[in-house]
Amino acid sequence: MSVPYTLWMLRFFGPVILMVLWVCYQLFIRKKPLKSLTNDALAAFFFVAVWITLSYFGLHS
Repeated sequence: MSVPYTLWMLRFFGPVILMVLWVCYQLFIRKKPLKSLTNDALAAFFFVAVWITLSYFGLHS
């Protein structure tokens, strides 16, 4: 695995990793119930979906 490939994967999946870490932080560190994360999680999921779509088309154009 080369360094450019690793950077490409991080660029592509970076927001997904950040979203998972954010949800874990909210659930286990701040002790928020899962129900209270619904709106934030939907917004984060939408952001990640847009990011991956733009990254994919930006890398394959």
